[in-house]
Amino acid sequence: MRPLTSSEKNLSLLLGGALFLAANLLGGSFYLRKSKLLRMEIDALKNRRIEASVWIEEKELWESRAKWIADNQPRRPESGDPSSNLLEEIQRTAREHQLQILEQSLQDPVKKPSVFEVAIRLKVGGSFENIVLWLASLQKPAAFLAVPSFTLKSDKEPPNVICDLLIARWHAPAKTP
Repeated sequence: MRPLTSSEKNLSLLLGGALFLAANLLGGSFYLRKSKLLRMEIDALKNRRIEASVWIEEKELWESRAKWIADNQPRRPESGDPSSNLLEEIQRTAREHQLQILEQSLQDPVKKPSVFEVAIRLKVGGSFENIVLWLASLQKPAAFLAVPSFTLKSDKEPPNVICDLLIARWHAPAKTP
């Protein structure tokens, strides 16, 4: 084998330098991407730790709330239809607040592991003030009623409004023996 000429040595050094530079650029790019992902993961873990410490600090509060729910949430009635019972209660309270029920329909009950939900869809008309007072009276914590869907439109006679809403009651799930 013959010895390399000076131009071949220079080209070999240039090629080696180019390969070294390319390898460093690829390695540096990989390092920066991985470093960024790891920093994001560390930040996420720090946030989870902070959230967990807040939950631990509030443990007694949430345990007392869970106990209150277990003690106060209505059970699904053994007799009668819970949807009909809810409808009768809503009709009575609407009359007490001088509201007119324009439409009403029972929704299919929904059974979930943590709750048994019965719901009714209503269209109610009356004064804005009476509707607000009625809704406020319905949504007391002990009533276990919720209004998941709600629209309010002005009636043809303006201080009156028409309210289209879904009212749901959450019963405790049936106890398994």
